[in-house]
Amino acid sequence: MAEPDAKPINTREPQRAKLRKPYILLHIIINMDFNIVIEKDEDGWFVSEVVELPGCHTQAKSMDELIERTREAIELYLEEMPVFEVKNSFVGTQKIEI
Repeated sequence: MAEPDAKPINTREPQRAKLRKPYILLHIIINMDFNIVIEKDEDGWFVSEVVELPGCHTQAKSMDELIERTREAIELYLEEMPVFEVKNSFVGTQKIEI
């Protein structure tokens, strides 16, 4: 005798294929510090260059926008060049009065 809560089995219902669990690629997130040199050009734009990443630079009209764009430029650079070698170490800048 069938239990009152039991549902009848529908033999016409298609069987579902078992799905494999997707592979999960782990990305290691490492916080890195980069040094940037900021200049103001003749048209009033702020221009930044990332010292450790050759060719990584951007520009903006405000300092806040420049920092945001520089972060984006670094992220894009690292997506294209995930492995890079820092060939020199940044020491700093110094103003000299003559």
